[in-house]
Amino acid sequence: AVTLFSPPGRLALAAGGARLLLRGVKPGRYARGGGVHLRLWTAERLAEFSGATSLTGSWLERYARALGARVGPDVDLHSLPPVTGMLKLGRGAAVESEVDLSGYWLDGDRLEVGTVK
Repeated sequence: AVTLFSPPGRLALAAGGARLLLRGVKPGRYARGGGVHLRLWTAERLAEFSGATSLTGSWLERYARALGARVGPDVDLHSLPPVTGMLKLGRGAAVESEVDLSGYWLDGDRLEVGTVK
């Protein structure tokens, strides 16, 4: 119950699963529907089903760090970090709630994965 219903448990489940699924994924172009695309899709679904997408407040910063993002001190994060962990936020950065930080997009038959700075 603690793992499934508490914020630390949901965070650990989603971030741990995403890091395992996306190990070795680097910025670049990948085939749409290919292995990287399916792993990324699975990591996103895991975050949704575990409840990590409903985290708020300082839990978002902890979630971002758990995913591998570099988050500086005094960051005010109100948007979900990318499950890829490819995010860098400097000291005092403020990210509002409607900002898309996913860092990937589909372009025709290609999946583009990039870093978010």
